[in-house]
Amino acid sequence: MKRLFVAVELPEELRNRIHSLAGELPQDAVKAVEKENIHLTLKFLGDTPESKVAEIIERLEGVSSGPFRCAVSGAGVFPNPDYIRVVWVGLHCEEMPKLAAEVERALEGIGKKEERGFSPHITIARVRKKIDVSAFLAKHASENFGGFGASEFVLIGSELGREGPTYTAIKRFSLER
Repeated sequence: MKRLFVAVELPEELRNRIHSLAGELPQDAVKAVEKENIHLTLKFLGDTPESKVAEIIERLEGVSSGPFRCAVSGAGVFPNPDYIRVVWVGLHCEEMPKLAAEVERALEGIGKKEERGFSPHITIARVRKKIDVSAFLAKHASENFGGFGASEFVLIGSELGREGPTYTAIKRFSLER
C-alpha cells in the first residue's frame, strides 16, 4: 500500500513565509508542518494499493487546465474556533477549485470522495490540545502573504515516520497544454 495525495507545491519563498507563522502559535500545543512539506492538497487518496498507481497516473494525465496565479492571504482554523484541529492560511483564485474538481472527476472510484467539498487552504500547523488563537487570527485575518503561479500538480507519496511525514513526488503533471 502507498499513502497518496495530489497537490500543488508552493515556491520556496512562500513556504518560508508561511512556515514562519507557525512560530507565533503555542509550540507546546501544535505540530507545525515542516517547511519542505507545505503544499495545497487537491485530493487525499490515503492508503492505495501499489497496483493502482499506474492507473492513477494515467487518469491524472487526462486532467487539462492552463497555468494560473493564486493569492495567499488570511488565516483560519478547522473545524471551528472552539475546537481547533488545523491552523491554515487561505488561498484565493478561481482556477484552483476547478482543478480540484477535475482531479476529483478523473479519480472517481479511487480513494474516498471528499464530502465536505474543496476548501482551498494551506495547513501551517496541526493542533494537539486546546489553544486560543484569537489574537493570531485577528493579526493575520486579512494579511497578504504573497502569490504564486501554478503550472503543475503532483502525485505525492507520503511515508509516516516518528518525526512526521516524508513526501516523495511520484509524478508531476504540467498544466501547460
